[in-house]
Amino acid sequence: MQQAADQQTAGQQPAGQQTAEQQTAEHGWRSWFGKNRGEDATSGDSLTYEGPPVDDEVKLDGDAADPGSAAAGGQPDLIDPSKRRQLALPLVSRPLINPRLTSDPRLRIWLIRIGVCLIAFAAVTMWKNWRYGLTAVVIVAAIDTLFRSRTTGITPTAVRVTAAQKATARRLKVLQAAGYMTLNTRKLPGTKSVVDHVVVGPSGIFTLDSQRFDTRLPLRAKGGVLYHGPVSQDAKFEHAKYEADKVAELIGAELGQRVRVRPVMVVYGPSIPWIIMRIKGVDTLDGSHVGAYFRRQSKATIGHHLDNAQVALVFSAAAHALPPLD
Repeated sequence: MQQAADQQTAGQQPAGQQTAEQQTAEHGWRSWFGKNRGEDATSGDSLTYEGPPVDDEVKLDGDAADPGSAAAGGQPDLIDPSKRRQLALPLVSRPLINPRLTSDPRLRIWLIRIGVCLIAFAAVTMWKNWRYGLTAVVIVAAIDTLFRSRTTGITPTAVRVTAAQKATARRLKVLQAAGYMTLNTRKLPGTKSVVDHVVVGPSGIFTLDSQRFDTRLPLRAKGGVLYHGPVSQDAKFEHAKYEADKVAELIGAELGQRVRVRPVMVVYGPSIPWIIMRIKGVDTLDGSHVGAYFRRQSKATIGHHLDNAQVALVFSAAAHALPPLD
């Protein structure tokens, strides 16, 4: 009896203790499935920083180095386990709606359309049946499409401008390899105006105004005036020149000297029969010719280009003088 009790006692272990074989097996499992990842001894929600403690201040080259540090030629400091930092892992959850979709200004329009169709479906279904409800949805959608196709305001003006700005920003991003740096959607302090794009590069400073027009009406230049259908676009050209003048004033104040800013209007929508045309003192071109425009400017200003240091200085002044759009 005593021998059996001793065997039963030896087979049991206190709670919270493991044999060496069990610990080795568990360590091997964690090492296999958790390579290059630290794990806290008490919880799997944090990582252990195995390196030396990171100071909040960065020493400059002129600062004296620690005599016992590796940089001073001494032996490297040993890692004190008590100085390890516990980095909390945030709980990451995937949003129900894609952030790109929520930031799209057309989302509200589509939600209104869907809501109207659902109301029509529910009302007709309760009155008749679901087949009549589907028919009502098709009729409502057809009427809405027909009505909007006969108006120039298919989407709000702000939405069309935003789409044009994104298209121009993508084309300007390609020009970074050629030394052109871009600021997108910048506010003019003291005004309600927003500059679509400010470009600084070897050939100078430019402000770009991106405009999207209805494709069903032609664009034509007559007598130095651009017409979209029968409507003159003089007001938009005057505003583009106003923005360029204000940007030149603000950047010049930052640099302490006068600078010249060239206004450009980038057009999307109907095709235009020219590549680059100067209208009312504003270079006007199709959106597909943005790269060709800046290549032409680089060739025209060869011999008095801004060097990299000057471009960086002007770009920094523009970024400081023109705050980003909130």
